[in-house]
Amino acid sequence: MSSEAAAARLSPAPTALPSQAYALLISGTFNPPHRAHLQLGLRAAAALEAEGHTVLSLWFVPVHDNYLHNKLSASAGPSVVFPIEARCALLRTLLEAEEPAAAARCHVADYEGEHASALLAPSPHYWAARLPAAYLRTVPTMALLHHFAADEARLGGARVAAVFGIDNLAAMSTWNAPERLLARADLLFVARRMATVAFARDPAALLRAIRRVEVRTAVPVVFGEELLFGGEVGSFVAPSDGEAEAGGVLFCLPALEGEDEGLSSTAMRGCLETLWRWGCESAEAVARIAEAQAGTPAEEEVNQSLSVLRKHGYSGGSLTALLRAGMNTAATLERIYNAAVSRGEVVVPHPS
Repeated sequence: MSSEAAAARLSPAPTALPSQAYALLISGTFNPPHRAHLQLGLRAAAALEAEGHTVLSLWFVPVHDNYLHNKLSASAGPSVVFPIEARCALLRTLLEAEEPAAAARCHVADYEGEHASALLAPSPHYWAARLPAAYLRTVPTMALLHHFAADEARLGGARVAAVFGIDNLAAMSTWNAPERLLARADLLFVARRMATVAFARDPAALLRAIRRVEVRTAVPVVFGEELLFGGEVGSFVAPSDGEAEAGGVLFCLPALEGEDEGLSSTAMRGCLETLWRWGCESAEAVARIAEAQAGTPAEEEVNQSLSVLRKHGYSGGSLTALLRAGMNTAATLERIYNAAVSRGEVVVPHPS
């Protein structure tokens, strides 16, 4: 561990964190969205409010279509792609099933699309290495967070807190100038079923940008053999200096409860492919196929897929919308690419 990172180690906080008004940002692929995505934000909001903070709004922001096109083109992504308009519509449908009081302050926004001219950027390292012939511009996480944190009209005076699964923390040691972001935004990490979080690179710059860590469930965060924080529940502060005092707060919150922790867009895509293989384009078609295949392995396969999708928040009309929105991935990808071409978002890397 570097001397800089060692100097940023945390000590118990002498006082409680003052109350703060927050706007939560929950960004992700949402391909497709499911109820655990909503719970990630709603549970984070509840945890903050239980400690005396105020949550004015929650913003669910799906990634730009270009990202999903790159991911599939690099053969590292899903075989099913839901376009941005479908992902936003499905998120809104899922919100309708939540308690009205909880859903009232939740918003769904194609933020990366609305601000594409300011946010889309080349990726000379990540996508250029994976798609050397050509790739589409995407929105770096840091760029999204910076831009959103400056959107005073949307935030209404609240401080931004970006919500992530804690597995995302490991990659944040690669962020450039994290102190700029954490001067205006805090980070909320919801625990997952994992023993530790291990930084692959020296997290000294990130740690210097954090003035306080609020651990509500123990998840050890390490670099090499060194435990940095998270091994015990409590409130911890960075060494007192001007840089740390201007930094942000990192929260480590309890994992989602029950089945929500295990919900997965990957599992959903597998179930959808099963139903499409049987010609299911609506909830009614699923019921007809199951009846026609009664007593056969096919009935079990269809019903099992239906059960999984119900757990993720889809039945009846919402299931029909889900089935129809993701059916034609080839056409969706072609439409995304053609739109990117028309907007000048295709990047052809120069040979090294």
